[in-house]
Amino acid sequence: MKLVSRHHDDAHNETGFTLFELLIVMIVIPLVVGALAFAVVAIFSLSGATTASVSLGSNVQSLTPAFQEDIHNAIALTTCSNVDGATTCSATTANDAQCGPSSYPLIATFAFSNSFGTNANPSSNQAPTGPIVSYVGAPVNTVTTTGITAASWAAGTMTFTAINQYHVGEQVTVTGVTPDGYNGTWTISAETANSFSVANAQALTPGTSFGVVKQTLYNLLRTICTNGASSTFSSSQVLANSISGAQLSFFEETCTNTCTDGAPLYSTGANWVFTGPATCQLASNNVPLVELAITEADTVSSAYVDASPNNSSQLGASCG
Repeated sequence: MKLVSRHHDDAHNETGFTLFELLIVMIVIPLVVGALAFAVVAIFSLSGATTASVSLGSNVQSLTPAFQEDIHNAIALTTCSNVDGATTCSATTANDAQCGPSSYPLIATFAFSNSFGTNANPSSNQAPTGPIVSYVGAPVNTVTTTGITAASWAAGTMTFTAINQYHVGEQVTVTGVTPDGYNGTWTISAETANSFSVANAQALTPGTSFGVVKQTLYNLLRTICTNGASSTFSSSQVLANSISGAQLSFFEETCTNTCTDGAPLYSTGANWVFTGPATCQLASNNVPLVELAITEADTVSSAYVDASPNNSSQLGASCG
């Protein structure tokens, strides 16, 4: 009897968690775990943003010396793969001003004193026969695809309706739209949450069937052709890795006076723009500033070069 009684007493004296204590634990543990999870996500997000920033900064540092050299040595440049004297690029003429495959988006082509043979004063639509340098995008990876629900054209601008995750300056490829003139690789000139716009001089009727828009990452290549435009280049140099867009613009050096801060004085069209003090028709004390902006991971970084023939310094100023 005593043994049984002792066992009964021991069982009676065993203690456990009260209901109130269990409720406290159930409330506190999720809060602690949630806070830790938030901190981990924040750390990884910061790490990703830092990596993208470092990568973009490295890209700009890599391309700046070559860009500076080309700006100062060139006698003319164009942002179109053909030079037909028009004010906007046209897809209907031959690629007579691009060094590299026509499937590679062209950012700019530079012509030099020996690019036009013995002609020291080439016309704005003359095709070069000597050495040229092009900055082109070599596709490396397609990263996003979005369905298009509408397409329209007005006053030299095409507008596509789509859930928009793209940004001004980035290059996208449109396929599967009717009429066919909407299809191609374009540089975005305007954006909203539900649409994006690109420049295209070809007049088009509203779209009747719709495809997709794809964004491709590119390596920015500096290609050299020794005998004018060619789909195959003599040599190349990678200036930037895995970018989503690149754009060339001209600014007045102080970013004031003749243009609104950050606004390009003009966009080069399908003709040669001749470099030198008269570029942009600025006053003698306002030499043009040339910007090469590259986009990566929704971040834009730029290399700026003073285009004055007597200025060999790379400027770090920004008009943005």
